[in-house]
Amino acid sequence: MTVIAGRYRLVRELGRGGMGRVWEAADEVLRRRVAVKEVVFPADLDAGERARLCRRAVREARAAGMLDHASIIAVHDVLVEDDRPWIVMELVDGRSLREAMPVEPREAARIGASVLDALRAAHRAGVLHRDVTPGNVLLAADGRVVLSDFGIADLDGDPALTRTGTVLGSPGYIAPERLDGRDVDGRSDLFSLGATLYAAVEGRAAFGRSSDAAAFAATLTEPPPRPRRAGPLRPLLAGLLRKDPADRPDAERVAATLGKIAGGRTRRRVPKGAPVLEVSWLAAVAVPAIVFLLPAYVTEPRGAALYPSGFRACPMQAGSLRFQEMKPGDGDVRECYGGNVVLRWYEGYVGAYERPVALRHPSVREAHRWLRFLSVHNIEQDEKYPFDITENGVGGTSAGSDGGRALRPRPLDGVGDEAFVREVRNGEEGEVEIILRDSNLVIGVVHDGGEPSDRRAAARDAARAVLAELRGRR
Repeated sequence: MTVIAGRYRLVRELGRGGMGRVWEAADEVLRRRVAVKEVVFPADLDAGERARLCRRAVREARAAGMLDHASIIAVHDVLVEDDRPWIVMELVDGRSLREAMPVEPREAARIGASVLDALRAAHRAGVLHRDVTPGNVLLAADGRVVLSDFGIADLDGDPALTRTGTVLGSPGYIAPERLDGRDVDGRSDLFSLGATLYAAVEGRAAFGRSSDAAAFAATLTEPPPRPRRAGPLRPLLAGLLRKDPADRPDAERVAATLGKIAGGRTRRRVPKGAPVLEVSWLAAVAVPAIVFLLPAYVTEPRGAALYPSGFRACPMQAGSLRFQEMKPGDGDVRECYGGNVVLRWYEGYVGAYERPVALRHPSVREAHRWLRFLSVHNIEQDEKYPFDITENGVGGTSAGSDGGRALRPRPLDGVGDEAFVREVRNGEEGEVEIILRDSNLVIGVVHDGGEPSDRRAAARDAARAVLAELRGRR
């Protein structure tokens, strides 16, 4: 058995990353179990650079060791042996968030609140973490949440490491401003926290790719896939994962939101006997419903086929909404993001429609037929409306899970040539999607922020802004 500094006997390897390994060890002086981080530098560094980086790593580990917070791992000792630093820390009985995920949104919010509290304490002391990942968030058996691995934070951006091509941190969790060489501050750790919470609820990294280079490129240029299991966390994740640090919510706002979700205060009960829909909303759709649901041979579709071949919806600036470049996808759904609003359409779907579909259709009649199909059939769940949902999007509720309801779509007048509104309700959370046809084009405008009544109006306003921009570009 290897013994470090004549005191710490390495028992077994607990994990490894780009900058070293973590061991379970026995402290033979105090007779206690500890965790030992072995910092490993790139092999092609010369002796002078290795010694300098070693001194910096020790200095940073000592600074982290001065942080006193229940959710920051305690550093017991820092030493140098075999020309590399060794950091001795408390051993947390439990498992990492990576091993536990996916977790429910409320539990993810509880974990995130503890991690954020630790980060804010570190930031006040002038220490950035720079590697917040599910593997560095430890879940103790007693319920305590512990953030580990502060020991290499100050090495980020060092010329010696830059020259070797070493990037400190975990691909898919590193903030974009670190990857393209901009100045960093506490907002970079908030991005990593957002990426960690995304992975916690979805069970996969938002920017995970088959190679490190692809993950870096995705982080810099692509929006995260729209989460399916995040529930009330979804708007917060969208904010934390914005490319520009100035667009991210501040730590105080993030803490308030996580606390609210963790405390279960994002849902409200509907009084028994209360109507499901407001009278005003029913009135808005009652008349167009009669027309929309008539057979196609009675209501000949309106509009001329004016959208040309090759027409693209994204990127787009529609009023105050800025939609990013469309992200290529492996499935049928295509999406581009503009904060709480998402544009969505289908490419190549056949199924019951019996022919491929796209954003732009060959004729008005084809677009009309596709819209009618979407008004009764949910492709993603392969269900007809209405149907029950759970947090993970699987049809049918189960005991102990947070259930919701995908309501029957309702026709909507005054948006494009024809449109309907689809609503998913899960307590106070949910989303509203307006799927509209304008001439030979069919597109969905999804809104998932704010109060339910405000959400409908916001979705309608967003759809009208998008439609105005589309018509101006055709």
